[in-house]
Amino acid sequence: AAYILTLFFVHYWSNSFFLRRLIDIESVTKRLAANDLSARINSKESDELGKLAQAFDTMAGALESSVNKRNQLEESLRESEHLRHLREQQEIVQTSLDGFLIANVVNGQILEVNDIYCRMTGFSRDEIIQKNIQDLDAQETTDETKERLKRIREIGYDRFETRHRHKQGKTVDFEVSVTYSEFNRGNIFVF
Repeated sequence: AAYILTLFFVHYWSNSFFLRRLIDIESVTKRLAANDLSARINSKESDELGKLAQAFDTMAGALESSVNKRNQLEESLRESEHLRHLREQQEIVQTSLDGFLIANVVNGQILEVNDIYCRMTGFSRDEIIQKNIQDLDAQETTDETKERLKRIREIGYDRFETRHRHKQGKTVDFEVSVTYSEFNRGNIFVF
């Protein structure tokens, strides 16, 4: 009877040990299927089930590495496409026959300008970037410019005629079209 009882316990223990390991493998497999790419079995056993678990871990590691590389490549591609799009936009603005600038709608600080506007006013790009709209506008007072910027923020656009200062002291007449963009850090686009 002791022998049969011992056989029963050995059989029960080995089956429960085997079953526990299968349940562990199934659990990790489900985690991997649910996109938990860090899921591993980490078996130290050297029997067939242990070798299967180690092969699974090797496969899971290769899969994680492959997915990470793919994600990095996709991100690089998105960045590259974004940069290409920005370069195209910059080329359109730079080759425009109209003067163009981007300014902050709150304080009028000039953030970007095209070459045509620089030629029209006689200032270099670096000189203009250090200025704000009030420094260039020869027609409006500071308070009038602030009020105009406030209106542009409220309604989203404006069209008007004005005069800007030229580096040589004269003034240049401009017909201005302004568009406000909340999505672009609150900047205005001025043609």
